[in-house]
Amino acid sequence: MSAQYIPDININQVDPAWETILLSTRDVAQDIPINFKPTPSISLTRACFSNGEYTAAKFTCLSNLLAFGYSRFVIDLYWLPDRSEWSLCPTSTLPTVPSPQGNQIICDDALRGNLDWLWGFWNDWIEKTEFNTLASVVMLVFNLYPDVNTRTGGSKFPTPIWSASRDFPSRIYTPFDLRVDREDLNVTWLNGGNEGDDEGRYFSVQPGEDGGLSSVDAWPSEGYLSFEKGERLLLGIGDVRVQGFVFEVGGNGDGRFFFGKEQIGWPYTERSKALCYFDAEKTSVSQVNNSWAGMVDGQGNRWTRETMREAIECGYSPVVNTTAVSTSIKASSNSTNSPSSSLNLAKPIMDYFSLIKGSVWSWAPGQPSPPPSNMTENEIDLFRCAAMNTHTGRWVVADCNEHYRAACRVEDCPYKWTVGERAGSYSDTRKLCPKGAVFDVPRSALENRYLWRAVNESLGTFSTQASRKSRGGEGLVMARRDGGGVSGLDRVWVDFQSLGHRACWVRGGDMGAEQGCPYGNEDQGNKSVIVPTVAAVIFLVVAGLMVFVRVGSWRWERRRKKRWREARRWGKEGWEYEGVPA
Repeated sequence: MSAQYIPDININQVDPAWETILLSTRDVAQDIPINFKPTPSISLTRACFSNGEYTAAKFTCLSNLLAFGYSRFVIDLYWLPDRSEWSLCPTSTLPTVPSPQGNQIICDDALRGNLDWLWGFWNDWIEKTEFNTLASVVMLVFNLYPDVNTRTGGSKFPTPIWSASRDFPSRIYTPFDLRVDREDLNVTWLNGGNEGDDEGRYFSVQPGEDGGLSSVDAWPSEGYLSFEKGERLLLGIGDVRVQGFVFEVGGNGDGRFFFGKEQIGWPYTERSKALCYFDAEKTSVSQVNNSWAGMVDGQGNRWTRETMREAIECGYSPVVNTTAVSTSIKASSNSTNSPSSSLNLAKPIMDYFSLIKGSVWSWAPGQPSPPPSNMTENEIDLFRCAAMNTHTGRWVVADCNEHYRAACRVEDCPYKWTVGERAGSYSDTRKLCPKGAVFDVPRSALENRYLWRAVNESLGTFSTQASRKSRGGEGLVMARRDGGGVSGLDRVWVDFQSLGHRACWVRGGDMGAEQGCPYGNEDQGNKSVIVPTVAAVIFLVVAGLMVFVRVGSWRWERRRKKRWREARRWGKEGWEYEGVPA
């Protein structure tokens, strides 16, 4: 028996908009390399085992963290010399010794040695989220320690992956996979050799064999991993304190599943010593290189929502390394799933949900908002376009017929932005950008910050707050102007809309792309996305037979898919995925 992925908190009861926020944030960023995509990270020991109880029930804590949206986990493993095994539990003896946190250790037999429970959990998570719209890529970073009794090493050390290597190795993206993908970008994520591709701007490209392109520093995007390869786990080695323990990371044997610490940015920067990657004078990726940058807190320097947001905006993945305190969060009164609007979730785990909400860099608090109650039906149908609030740098939902200026990316570069001089409706946005720039949307918090700077410069109101924690440019905090009434200068269109379905936000900067949602009808309670599986092949075969019979429907579907491809602006024939009824 192994642990199962079973969250016991319904986030829709706490925040009905959270799934839409997670989904839209994932989709807007799914074509940038994963090493440049800051993501909320957390220590499993601090979050779930801090009281010294290593029990099967604690995997519910891990389930909840995944449901909240955490996608990088630091996991402590301990070497038990008497068992010659790695273990989540720091001892193989009876619960009579203190844990690293000073508590008495209590261990289930299933968690004392033998990592089947741990790997079984991840296998279950993959299976249960395979057809979920929120399917994500997760990184696991393992710290390797001696057990709390002996503090010594042993003569033989199997790697922590030994059990997983026979269960689901095909779902793990390995150093070998990365090396092969880098050797010929034309058949991997560039898919055609376009050096000007969105992803290509984040890494160097050199001529490869057979006239193709190669790279020495490229990483794939989450969209490529999830929807093209179906590989949703990355494994890395962090801190190693076991005397005599050596294995070849990325080599032969089970070590081939792991990335080394130098490849994944370990160790993480302490928050008190972190320097902001945002620099107004530097706009190339080589100058603003935040690849795998992580920032960790401490007991005397805990994260808050505001500091989480500052870290994300400065290009870091915030790593929660402290234990939560009890907190009380009321369920939203707008939740239709909640049996009571006064539902009270007073669990320490909810502290981590409160923190992760601070990592939302795109939408403003309360966004994406439903249309005002006094709108007509026609007005409601057009209340589906995103615009940046120039006072805060965050996005809000706006009427697509309103007239604002457009956010324009310059030369396809991540950090070069300008703003069109003329205002227009959302349907006019592709005409509003100057030559050499295109209407676009930021795909990361750092891109969003550079856009916000360009917006404020265009208004003559850009200012910064002095900070000793700068990299020779701007400080950790950019001054926010007080908001006033909404005018044509208070908002700037970004290339993000939900004209197809209200809860499905996609790229595609004209209203002709209104059929663009791939997740199915918006009235489906359990929307799904196909990740590459055998079932997907079977579905396509059956669908092909149906299409052959229904020629008229086929023509309509072809036009719909064409609009969808334009809306998402992939620029290449990868990762197309269709929603199916659950």
